[in-house]
Amino acid sequence: MRITTFYVTLMLLLVLALPAVAADFRTRISQQLAAETTLSDVEAEISFGRDVAARILGNYPQMKNERLTRYVNLVGKGVAEYAGRPELDFHFAVLNSPSVNAFAAPGGYVFITKGALKLMQDESELAAVLAHEIAHISEKHIVKELNIRAEDEEGKSITSLVGGSSDPIRIALQQMVDKAIKILFKRGYLQEDEYAADLAGNG
Repeated sequence: MRITTFYVTLMLLLVLALPAVAADFRTRISQQLAAETTLSDVEAEISFGRDVAARILGNYPQMKNERLTRYVNLVGKGVAEYAGRPELDFHFAVLNSPSVNAFAAPGGYVFITKGALKLMQDESELAAVLAHEIAHISEKHIVKELNIRAEDEEGKSITSLVGGSSDPIRIALQQMVDKAIKILFKRGYLQEDEYAADLAGNG
């Protein structure tokens, strides 16, 4: 009788535990899949951003001033520590242009013009401008907008395009870069993205 009771109790415990075990299993599998997707997305973001950064440097030459570049990187990397994107290696460069502007390419590439630096009164102003651009990167504003537009147009996301070897894929990727450049140089960010960058940059 005791043996029968033991096995009945054991079976009941197993039956009760199975849903929890299954749920835990599903959770762990989902986390692993999410981690893989996130890693793939980050790698694509960095690669895409590198292409966008190269295009920016094609429009504005970089200043050949190592001391100034080191200083801007020192300030920028200090700000970037609070960006919430430890997986990104942020890079900062000064563009040799009298125009007053700053640009952020996906994946951690930040540019500020010589003209903008000349107008700044102190380091806090530089930090504020860089923080705004870093926020655009950390919030992935360009990547998200382009992916949403691609989805609406039944196109491919940035992640699915990066690394593709076929001519149609490479053409589609360059078109994505063109759209990113248009956002940076002509159309500007969405109003809500600018507002979000202001909030994050001032946070």
